[in-house]
Amino acid sequence: MILIPTSEVKTFLKRSSKIKPSVLIPVLENIKLQCVGDSATMTKSNINAWCIHEIEADFKENQTLLLNEAFLSAFVAGATEELISIKKEGDNVVLSCGKCNASFAWEDPDVYPTPPEANKDNGSTPIPAEVLYSIRSALSILDTKIDNSYCRCYVSFLNGKTEVFSTFSGHAFYLKRIDSRFPRLVLSPEDGSIITMYEEVVHYQANNYDFFDCGKTTYGFIQSTYTAPNYAPAYRNVDNKCFFEVNRTEVVQFLELVLKTTPVLYPGVRICDNGLLGVLFEHSDEHYRISLKREVDSTKDYVVEGAHFDARLLLLVLKAMDSDTIRISPVGSSSVFCVWTPGNETVQSLIKTYAPATPLQSK
Repeated sequence: MILIPTSEVKTFLKRSSKIKPSVLIPVLENIKLQCVGDSATMTKSNINAWCIHEIEADFKENQTLLLNEAFLSAFVAGATEELISIKKEGDNVVLSCGKCNASFAWEDPDVYPTPPEANKDNGSTPIPAEVLYSIRSALSILDTKIDNSYCRCYVSFLNGKTEVFSTFSGHAFYLKRIDSRFPRLVLSPEDGSIITMYEEVVHYQANNYDFFDCGKTTYGFIQSTYTAPNYAPAYRNVDNKCFFEVNRTEVVQFLELVLKTTPVLYPGVRICDNGLLGVLFEHSDEHYRISLKREVDSTKDYVVEGAHFDARLLLLVLKAMDSDTIRISPVGSSSVFCVWTPGNETVQSLIKTYAPATPLQSK
């Protein structure tokens, strides 16, 4: 018999909840409980991802059991006692908690896949809070209803620095440059949201998986075949001396107003020069007879006419930044603009306009 604190099981179920069970491989609808020596773990996998959690358990002999996840979750949800006992009786696995007992069919644990072992030659690398925060910020832009299965967050080493950024349809969101070198990573929004729950993790590779040791819990994700795009040429063309500077909160408020009031699925926002009054943000739609405008004070080093942005994407970029003011600069003569914060050029975003803007006019 194995005795496990109910809280330990609930913690594991919560931490592994974002790893969806495999419906194609029936055995992966189970959780593996393994008690060996003086340690016990619960493991969940769908082949593409792993969650291995160390638990406190009282047992007298080594045992490995498969526990149906749906059954276990329902049983634990109604548990009222501090301990759950688990044991094998004949061809059944029996769960007990206080006066409540339940059983289900025993399955051979040997058919459950074994987590790959770490590639010892590659060693391990601590991923500090700064990098995790950058990943979380980059992913916050992708964590939307925007339907694009190619959205990814990249951690790559380019031009002597580690770059953390997310991409969507040619845009480069929240690109953070860090002096230290970290391993190459390609994270889906789902995978990234898991590891960024922690303050610090340790990364290591195991076969074709990236594993993240988060203390009592270790996660593993199959390595992506995606290659980080190189935005260095675009960033080299950013003219940081040519910009207009506006209050971020004012622009965010206007963009939120646009999204709340327009029925347009992909509303556009036009930014144009407003003379001594700064710049003018406007949204209009002739079909719905909608017109929204906001004058925003601005420090300008050039005049821009008719730059159209997707209001959704621009809002997401600005919300991921934490400064009071933001600057928008052209990227050469292209239809791409760089959004950045004064005094902190290590965080930038590249966002494309709906159509090439009218040629810029120098002041």
